[in-house]
Amino acid sequence: MKTPVIQLKSALVGYGHQKGACPIMSPINVTVSEGEFICLIGENGMGKSTLLKSISGEIPILSGEILINGHLLSTISTRDLSAQMSLVLTDRMQIGLISVLDLVAFGRYPFTNWLAKMTGKDNQIVHEAMESCGVLHLKDRFYSNLSDGEKQKVSIARAIAQQTPLILLDEPLNHLDLINKAEIFSLLMGLCAEQNKTIVISTHQVELALQAADKIWLINSNHQLIETTPDDAIKNQLFEQAFISDKVRFDPISRTFQLKTTL
Repeated sequence: MKTPVIQLKSALVGYGHQKGACPIMSPINVTVSEGEFICLIGENGMGKSTLLKSISGEIPILSGEILINGHLLSTISTRDLSAQMSLVLTDRMQIGLISVLDLVAFGRYPFTNWLAKMTGKDNQIVHEAMESCGVLHLKDRFYSNLSDGEKQKVSIARAIAQQTPLILLDEPLNHLDLINKAEIFSLLMGLCAEQNKTIVISTHQVELALQAADKIWLINSNHQLIETTPDDAIKNQLFEQAFISDKVRFDPISRTFQLKTTL
């Protein structure tokens, strides 16, 4: 039996507190096991980013519980949490003149001594993370001078350098071309299969998610999170319920979204 890494128990995600609380979806009850690849899918504005920020501890939940490796999220210290979980957000980091190498090296912070001194092993891990994401040639460039796509890949490299058993990624494929999207998805799948990492990724790349995911978390039009498998999502027409449009339909045969034809 696989070990639970993330558990959401009647977790109500949203903003505010008590009387001013504003939940954005129904209470969530899901469990993510060790080594699973989870794809979070839903229309813009349905709460995907808020959910990931809640799981990471950046935003407190309104009620219920979130457990990470069996411990209440609210009881885990920041340093201990950063040794268990790495996070890649869509928000652009507002930082000054820092090199790509130094930024990726920040991923080693939870494992360095109180002087933040890097060892030879730390340097090797940073080098390998940049190489795996195709950004090693950018190591001496300033992060602020990179393109949006390059910044995205550097952020993923930093998360990989952190070497946590759990990785959360919010729309990490934004600003990447088709080839780079496929390469990053393949890299993340390899981390699950070869290193038994647990990954939760929000994405609009439904076609790639259907090929890669062990489970789909689908936020439907009723603001409910449905946990399903790729095959069951297609069989039960869940994408049609989540993405309602008079111009686009989901084709279950090709597993792609297509324009509706008009007579």
